Amino acid sequence: MDLLPYEAAPAHILSDETCEFVWRQPVNFEELALCLYAVSKDPVASYHFDGNDHWTAKTVSEWWQRRGELLEWIDAWSRRKLARRERNALRQYERFLREGCELYLRSYVFLLNEGKAAQPEQKLPMV
Repeated sequence: MDLLPYEAAPAHILSDETCEFVWRQPVNFEELALCLYAVSKDPVASYHFDGNDHWTAKTVSEWWQRRGELLEWIDAWSRRKLARRERNALRQYERFLREGCELYLRSYVFLLNEGKAAQPEQKLPMV
């Protein structure tokens, strides 16, 4: 049985009223394989590999400052009648926004600014 993209990679992909979206980029080969499977099942070819062309340190910071809107959306969306897998994915997204996303974004801003990943001893920019 084929899975919908967000079902194949719930730790990375969710769906809202209009489309699917990647909420966390893959960080290893297994996660990448799941996301690529999801991309292969997308009937409208809505996934693109051009995020770094559209994000800047400023837009990342602006997005981060509006995270409360995402938390409200998660709360409202989770009140809907959802499959267990989708409800669990929403909770993972919420936990990520509350606990891991800031460091993730700081690392991403470093990558955008420097063109390479930060080494453990390097100071990360604020978002």
